[in-house]
Amino acid sequence: MTAIRILAAPLLCAAALIAFDAHAATATVTRAWQFKAAPDARLQVDNLIGSVTLEPAADGAFHVTATITTEADSDAAAATLARAVDFRSEDAGAKSTFQALLPEDRFPIIHDERSPKPSFFGRTYVDYLGERRQISSDARKAVKVRVDLKVRVPGSARLSVNNRLGPIEAHGVNADLSLDTARGSIASRDGRGSLEADTGAGAVAVASHEGDVDADTGSGEISIVDCACRISADTGSGAVRVLRGRGSVEADTGSGNVEITDFAGSVNADTGSGAVALKGLSEVRRLEADTGSGGVTAEGDLSGLEHLDVDTGSGGVSITGSGWPDMRISMDVGSGSIEADVPGGVLTRDGRGSAKLVIGAGTHRGRISTGSGGITVRAPASAD
Repeated sequence: MTAIRILAAPLLCAAALIAFDAHAATATVTRAWQFKAAPDARLQVDNLIGSVTLEPAADGAFHVTATITTEADSDAAAATLARAVDFRSEDAGAKSTFQALLPEDRFPIIHDERSPKPSFFGRTYVDYLGERRQISSDARKAVKVRVDLKVRVPGSARLSVNNRLGPIEAHGVNADLSLDTARGSIASRDGRGSLEADTGAGAVAVASHEGDVDADTGSGEISIVDCACRISADTGSGAVRVLRGRGSVEADTGSGNVEITDFAGSVNADTGSGAVALKGLSEVRRLEADTGSGGVTAEGDLSGLEHLDVDTGSGGVSITGSGWPDMRISMDVGSGSIEADVPGGVLTRDGRGSAKLVIGAGTHRGRISTGSGGITVRAPASAD
């Protein structure tokens, strides 16, 4: 084992440790930085390939630990590659930055086992710090390198992470986070503050969070559990699942189901292809659901409902409320039946495929429409 010491810049302290695995021709380098504590602490972290883990800091300052892993034909070659990985950092309060750099002359093609299989004509690139870097799953042509980062985050700070290839995980962080990866999962647990999670391909999972959550994935599932927050969830392909929570939900998926269970607050669910299933709703002021192809079911206490708008291109609608407000609901079907059984409600059929349901004084307004599929509005069946 060989140790190398790195001279620290005035505002940063750094250390390095190199270890070799003789059997695998692998070199590992560990380096660490500490930024000065500041009341307006903000940090932008950029990494090309590897994992990023976020943890709370105890001293009010950002700490970054980088673990570099390289593989080559020999220990000497792997160590040379590990030393070639560079870092650029600036400790500047609200404008602090940290960047992991893989010089293109030493890393012309970077190995990524999840990149598409290379073809004779095709190459795969990823944008990083204003450059297009070539990646490949062919280990014979690409350099094996990864930089895994651990960032300790002070409370009430602001952290932005751009990790192009690899997952991001946060545990117990009480700060505003903006997390972005081109390909990789994003997960946060026991956090507080605003959370922006954006991945081009990968799942997003949030658990036990307080604060706004904005989750976006091009392809992957979004799961949010035990969240007291305003939720915005968008996936191009994949399901959106929200389990237990309070606040509001806006969920949009191009292809996939939207499932919301035991949630208190307003809901707006939209899917191009997939079902919307809402169970255990309460404290709902606005309920909106739209599917191109798929049914909508909603169950819960709807006594606080002020606005209802449900539309399906193809799929039935079933809404069951243990409590209903005074509301006038217009219902239209292109093909299908209309049924209503709500205490204090009067159903008037305007013609084939059209009806109005007036509950109580009909104070609030609602609309339900299907291109193809029946509509049922009711109270829960009473126990015998």
